[in-house]
Order: sequence, then structure tokens, then C-alpha cells
Amino acid sequence: MEKLTWQQAYSTGIRVIDDDHKMLFSIVNNLVSEVNGESTGDSRQIESLLEALVEYVDSHFAREELFLEQFGYPKLDEHRDRHDALRHQIDAISNDYQAAPDSIDLEKVCDFLINWLSQHILKSDMDYVPYLNGEKEGKEPGLRDTSQQVTVSVPMGTGRLIHELAHELRHAQDVDSAIRHFNDEHFSGSYRKRSFLKSPS
Repeated sequence: MEKLTWQQAYSTGIRVIDDDHKMLFSIVNNLVSEVNGESTGDSRQIESLLEALVEYVDSHFAREELFLEQFGYPKLDEHRDRHDALRHQIDAISNDYQAAPDSIDLEKVCDFLINWLSQHILKSDMDYVPYLNGEKEGKEPGLRDTSQQVTVSVPMGTGRLIHELAHELRHAQDVDSAIRHFNDEHFSGSYRKRSFLKSPS
């Protein structure tokens, strides 16, 4: 299975968002490595990666939505709905994998994550870039003047978390400690389980 490769087309030019996206790529690629048999393939490691994905998706979406709200992005509600759908889906996948690891088709999960992330960044995320750059006026254009303050202050803590999580993911036995650095808030929800269940033999 092919991994996600960071390309210039994915770059929003907004450092904190690009760093978050790169970390999401890294987590998904680590999951792909497990599914491809490049690593241990241990169910506990896969479970930890899914938990890390739940936590980091939530953390990233909260940051991104804050930017969009501050700059009056007119499609914020629609964008947030897409985020919420993925939050619920990943949370449900993680919970179901913990309950019955052998019932989940991880290749389908990886394909879904790769397609969702790449398409969401290239389409939905690129749509808001002109608003955050001040090239288009949102609902409250006056807030565009705060762009420098926002982009400078937010990445400092985020960069530390990204570095720590990246380090932990490189050391499989320590992934759980990386997860504990993030908040413990989880989203409940459901997804179409049949999409990720293994086909009967």
C-alpha cells in the first residue's frame, strides 16, 4: 500500500496548519507501515496509532477551526461538519479495533484515511487559504489584521507537541506516552462499520 508523500500542492503556507498536516501524514504512514508488515504488526501498536490519530485529529481540527472563526471564513459551518464526521468516524474505528481487532479491515481504513486527508487538504482546506492570507474578506474582515499575532503565538506550543509525538511514534513501545500529552477528550459517533469490516472468507 502506498504511503502519503508530502508535496508542495499540500502546503497552505500557514506554518501551524502545514505542520499539523505533516504530523497527520506521519501517523497514517506509521499505520500503513504496520499494515504492510514493515514493522511489528502488533495489535497494541496499531491500537496506539489509532488512539494517537484520534487525539491529533481533534487537536488539529480545534486549531484550524479557531483560525477560520477568527478570520470570518464564510464556510466555517460546512468545514466544521466535515471535521466532525471524520472525528466520529476515526473514534468509532479506534473503539471497534480495541473491541475486536480481527474484525477490522485495516487496509480499507488506511485507504479511507489517505483519500480523505489528501482530498480534504487539496480541496476544502485550500478554499480557506485566501481568507487567512487576507486576500479575501470573511464575515469580519477586521480580524484579518491579527494574522501575524495568531500565526506567531499558536505554533510555539504546537511545535513542541508535534516534535514529541513524532519522537514517540518512531519508538513503538513509547507511543502511549505521546498520547498522554494530548487532551483526553474523545468524541462518540458512528460510521458505516461494513466499510471497514473484513469480508467473510
